[in-house]
Amino acid sequence: MDPFSKKARAEGYRARSIYKLKYLNKKYKLIKQHDSVLDIGSFPGSWLQACKDFRAEFILGIDIKPIKNMPGVRFIQADIENDKIFEKIKAIKNSFDVIISDVAPKTTGNLDKEKSLDLTKRAYEIAKVFLKPDGNFLAKIFQGGGVEDFVREIKNDFEFVKLTKPLASKKRSYEIYIVTKGFKIEK
Repeated sequence: MDPFSKKARAEGYRARSIYKLKYLNKKYKLIKQHDSVLDIGSFPGSWLQACKDFRAEFILGIDIKPIKNMPGVRFIQADIENDKIFEKIKAIKNSFDVIISDVAPKTTGNLDKEKSLDLTKRAYEIAKVFLKPDGNFLAKIFQGGGVEDFVREIKNDFEFVKLTKPLASKKRSYEIYIVTKGFKIEK
């Protein structure tokens, strides 16, 4: 077991990925106390736990897999690729200060990078509908073809856009994170 997994288990967190979000939030100040947060791809719930630690006021998680109940967190079990996801979110809340996405395809080979890009684009489609003006968006993506084009595509929608890799990411992993701040599109 790697050190971050051991630490997560010892501290009562559901997964090592909590340290990725904690690192990114410390560095970029994405989620603040009293923020409303939508977590896309929230299974098993460690990022939801982090949002609670950050004292977010409202937390909604979405995943195709169920998660164990977590007090103070709302959850939708649904496929983000189904268009009904927009109605399901809107039935609970119309807008969010921060939208985070740790969604990833089942890792099976070369198609992972393409599927990762598709899922990140889908998370961004959701963000464009539900992110408040001046809001922040964070998404995991696998390095590979199309990432630079996607970053160029969204760059005009935010005041700040950066690609980064947290310390808790495994060195051999292709995952990187798109950190954005200051959503500029008016509703």
